Amino acid sequence: HLSNNADEIDQNETMFTQKQILKEETEAPFRKVRIFFYISLLAAAGLGSLIIITKVLALLSQSRTPDNDMFVNLGINLGGIPVLAYLWKRDLDKQKGLLERIQKGGSLAGLKIKLLESAGALTLKLSDL
Repeated sequence: HLSNNADEIDQNETMFTQKQILKEETEAPFRKVRIFFYISLLAAAGLGSLIIITKVLALLSQSRTPDNDMFVNLGINLGGIPVLAYLWKRDLDKQKGLLERIQKGGSLAGLKIKLLESAGALTLKLSDL
């Protein structure tokens, strides 16, 4: 059953040509950098939350004295995780939308048109005009 999901993912990833992907990267050049920062900041917030939660557990077992900023930091980390996840998802959705627009434009450019002349009909691709 897992192989079917992997096949579907491979088909989705190869849905766009290399040229279309490169065109998308030129239209949104810093998207990859933003996605890298979203993933990095999500990992940092998750790890920070895990560390603070262990401190809270130690505080509840009375084997640790409370820090002044412990709960503030936990709130910031736990609040930042859904915000970063939303921004990451929104950026991925915009990337997919841009790739679909580029793909649709490429398929429109491949359409053939017929020009009627007095000597006969001439068939050209739309991109040749």
